[in-house]
Amino acid sequence: MPDLSVSEVAMAEMEKALTTSATTLGNMDQATRHLDTAVVGADPLIQHLVDLHETLASTIQMLGKALTTASNFVGTASATFGETDRKLAIGHEVAAQ
Repeated sequence: MPDLSVSEVAMAEMEKALTTSATTLGNMDQATRHLDTAVVGADPLIQHLVDLHETLASTIQMLGKALTTASNFVGTASATFGETDRKLAIGHEVAAQ
């Protein structure tokens, strides 16, 4: 049976990428919430832009939350794998004595 191998470096990079993505989306969320929709002028266009703006802002916010959750999961999984690996290493040392 092959050994399971989990790269702590790869897990850390994945967690960092997810966190960075969530932060970027958070910045986008703030920027889209402060758009001036009245600049388009005509009332029908304003309402369409407001609708699009609300949908986009809420979607960005949901995606950002999902990325944050995924980042937290990766961090927890990485810590669990690392701790399990250390326990197995100690167990092998004890068994060898």
